[in-house]
Amino acid sequence: MEVGNKIMYHFHRVGVYDSIWQTGNEFVADCDFESCYSFKLNSFNTNVAVNDNNVVSFDYLMNEDLIDSLNHEELVSMIKIARNIIYETSIFKRELALEIARTLNYSNLPSRMHSIWVTDENGINYWLDVFRTLREIKLYKVSLTGALFMSSDYLIPGDSLTFGESLKKSLEYWHPDFENIKDDRNEYLFQGKVKIMENIKF
Repeated sequence: MEVGNKIMYHFHRVGVYDSIWQTGNEFVADCDFESCYSFKLNSFNTNVAVNDNNVVSFDYLMNEDLIDSLNHEELVSMIKIARNIIYETSIFKRELALEIARTLNYSNLPSRMHSIWVTDENGINYWLDVFRTLREIKLYKVSLTGALFMSSDYLIPGDSLTFGESLKKSLEYWHPDFENIKDDRNEYLFQGKVKIMENIKF
């Protein structure tokens, strides 16, 4: 839907576009804008750095001989690296499925790759709990003029789904039925002019 001067809320990830996310600034999010999901998709790999400053695929590095030679501390470190790779792989699978489903079925809707993510007042408390455990964030009140698409976190494909199941589930995200969904996890994608109104302290 098209909106004009619509007040919404954005959780800014500190360290990404910090120069833009300043109170009073205005910018345009369009098809050239790269969201954090765009970065994640385009930079995804399973490589790890090795001692000689080269990178190798983690599964190649973790051969049987190496595993047998590791002490407890080194094994714990490797498990932590593996956990992070699995986490990033889950995000990659989810975002790729969502983008393929959008491209094939709802190409008129804004891409998660090229939109800013916002929520409404009902979603602030839920998303605050989610985001502040994962990274350093700031909350901004924004005024939006452009194209706004509403969906819900309840419709995001879960980590336990296969890629094929994720593709099917993604259709629900792009064609949401809100009849039986609570409004505490609303999420919106926006493309257009963004005016940063206020940094809200929490």
